[in-house]
Amino acid sequence: MNLFSINRNISVIVLLMLIGLLLLSLYVLALQESEKPFYFQDPKLSDVDKANIISFGFSKDIPIIDSIDVWDNIYYHSSDITSNTLNFEIKDLEESLVCKPLGFGYSKTQSDIIFNPLANYPNCEKVNPEFIKYNKTHLINDCKNESFYSLGTAPEDEIFGRVPYDFSWNSFNSNVETKNREFAFVKCKENRNAEVFLKYNSKAVERARNISKSIENDLRIKSSGRPLTVFLVIFDSLSRHHMYRSFPHSLEYLNDTIGKGEFKDHFVMYDFLINHAHGENTIPNMIPYLFGYSFNYHRLRLKGNGYQNPEHQQAFKDIQKDSIWKHYEKMGFVTMFGFDIIWDFLVPAVGRKVLTDHVFTNFWKASSKVFGTDNYINKHSCFGSHDSHYYMLKYVQEYLKTYEGINRFGYVHITTAHEKTGTIIKTVDDDLHQFLKSVLKQYNDNKNEDIVLFLGGDHGKHVSETDYVREGWLENMLPSQIVISNKNFVQKMKIEKTLNLNTKRIISRPDWHLTLKHLSTSPYGLLRKDSNLYKHWKTTTDTYNTVSVFMEEASVFRTCKDLNIEEYLCVCLPYKEISRTNIEENINIIEIINLAFQNINQNQNFAICQELTFDKIIYAAEREIEELTIYRLRITINENIDVVFEIFGSIFSEKTKDVNLRENTLMPFKVLGENKKTIVQLLKAVRIDEYVGYNEEIAIAVNEKPSFCIPKHPREFDDIDFSQEEITSVFDKLIEEHTVRLTRSNNTCNDECKLYDSVCQPWVIMLLSNKDILMQSWLIERSYQIYYEDGVQDIDLNSYELFYTKNILGLQNKTIYLPELEYSCDLSDSKIQMICPCK
Repeated sequence: MNLFSINRNISVIVLLMLIGLLLLSLYVLALQESEKPFYFQDPKLSDVDKANIISFGFSKDIPIIDSIDVWDNIYYHSSDITSNTLNFEIKDLEESLVCKPLGFGYSKTQSDIIFNPLANYPNCEKVNPEFIKYNKTHLINDCKNESFYSLGTAPEDEIFGRVPYDFSWNSFNSNVETKNREFAFVKCKENRNAEVFLKYNSKAVERARNISKSIENDLRIKSSGRPLTVFLVIFDSLSRHHMYRSFPHSLEYLNDTIGKGEFKDHFVMYDFLINHAHGENTIPNMIPYLFGYSFNYHRLRLKGNGYQNPEHQQAFKDIQKDSIWKHYEKMGFVTMFGFDIIWDFLVPAVGRKVLTDHVFTNFWKASSKVFGTDNYINKHSCFGSHDSHYYMLKYVQEYLKTYEGINRFGYVHITTAHEKTGTIIKTVDDDLHQFLKSVLKQYNDNKNEDIVLFLGGDHGKHVSETDYVREGWLENMLPSQIVISNKNFVQKMKIEKTLNLNTKRIISRPDWHLTLKHLSTSPYGLLRKDSNLYKHWKTTTDTYNTVSVFMEEASVFRTCKDLNIEEYLCVCLPYKEISRTNIEENINIIEIINLAFQNINQNQNFAICQELTFDKIIYAAEREIEELTIYRLRITINENIDVVFEIFGSIFSEKTKDVNLRENTLMPFKVLGENKKTIVQLLKAVRIDEYVGYNEEIAIAVNEKPSFCIPKHPREFDDIDFSQEEITSVFDKLIEEHTVRLTRSNNTCNDECKLYDSVCQPWVIMLLSNKDILMQSWLIERSYQIYYEDGVQDIDLNSYELFYTKNILGLQNKTIYLPELEYSCDLSDSKIQMICPCK
């Protein structure tokens, strides 16, 4: 082929690409202007095209002026709204309902076996009496002994997620001015207390008032309307059933006061029964809630920018412009965000810097040092005189009171339930009861304001790797969702019937997002269903089937597919267990498993992460939907007997691929048969056993997915491994991040680390159970620095004799004790000094 032909072909390709881009742009433009409902499935578009359409939609500014009927021009009269009561039992779902759940979760008999009904935890205030107070400007110390304080960070230093936190104590000689800080700690001998206090943000108030006034002027509103509060209190891993099990006092209080008591004439509440999750964990559920569309589209919109790269942070600030909190800011609200965990649950989607007027996240990073706590220890810990969740609820109460008379929005995420036992969440009940009591009294006393309070879960309790029953999976997919509002607001929005109907119909995460956007207009008037603004907002969600729960009745004919809920997750479609004989004969299952391992092992760092291989199937079930068959599998691997993966895959004919084939790089597929008539596709592979600690930390250190990167047990690393710098550099890094200390007599490692405002890490004890890693035998100079009390010693561990035990990592005379089975920070001995990795 000559040069002219090559250039001509290149020109043709470029021309075709430009024509395709032009057609897509014209299509998107037509979509934005069209009043005809648009479904992503028709015509079939790639996920990239869908993400581009969403981005284009967010770039358009649709004026509010032609979409709202202002309150000045609407007459509404008070009507008798029935006060609903909350009831664990579910009755009277409509016969015509197409998506009717197979169930709602564990029975009482099942749950009493899984979640210890007798589990009880100490009252923190009795264990650690309060000795500090706050008087609006200063900390006041009631401690009679020598004491120290530490102030929290300034608001501009709030950094979301897992980042280092610098901490130090100062002598408490007189009352301490808190300046612009919003939390503080005080220690008095062995006792430690915490205090939180919100500081008034005058710039946020001025901005909110100016925006509200501007909107009112545009709409020619004669007098300002009633201020509105919209607030989300989201509990991690809280299904509807688990909410009823865990919060009996709070729900009884709501029934006694709103259902039939002192607030029955002022408030009303709604319990949404089929509040469907979009995934097993936080991100796939909260992204459509907070942004309106799936995390897959969100990831595409981020275009490869990673939250761990400081140079990429602008991309996260840009995408936050489309978040629900930024939307509320543009509608004349002050805003708040709170998350009570030090890990990166939501960070990959929003970045390190959350752009709200108030951010409350650093308190928990500091608390881990002060109180010696860490995430996922699976035991109850007091944060001074209160439980962890108390401080979030207290901060929210102060936020709501501080900004009375101003429109306010907030979202907080409380992770008390995110632990293995499923019982520590019970400690929330009394504090939630007091929180509800305070909030309801505030808005009952001030009848000139409206409130919509959401109490819900991001998803339900995670299914255990040993739990095969249908009820566990149903609980994971049906998070709780209670909405409380004042009757006056419900009346003027004319939505009582709509809300009551929607409580018994399938509701998606984008539905709640659109609902939040709809509510943001209500201080100014009534948003019309046929308005350009409302229709435009629908185009920035997953599907035009999305509705505002406060405006439209969700159709009885809705299906999971209509709402972009993966059909393998749908609670309305049955799975049928496959017998052992049929499993062995089913070639499709083997192909799905092969695709799963292809996906799991892709791009792994095999110096640290093992290449995983299939062991056996421990559970298999199938779901048939017309010409599509979906498989749900539980499998184990050869490399670690404790690891369990859950795999979802699909089988369908080639002629239905336009409908059933998912175009996603995370979902590989394969064409089967001589005539290529069948397609098998992996839908999802997820690890469901608990893998925090050693497994997770090693994976993070090499920038791999913790669920897929499964390193060898520390004792399995050998001389060949220690000759590889790629491996030893990881161990060096992890050990350097910790201060290694020796306990004094009868102290546990938890006690010893806490004395130095740090936390003992059991997974590092596991890491150091290999004598060569403990001694860093790959180093030429191996003198070991170890801290004892306030000094440091250089110890040549090679001169020590090794002695293997069940669970002790420690020193006695010239003997090193190494653990073989258990790795604990809670052991103590009068003669053996425990070796403690503190961080």
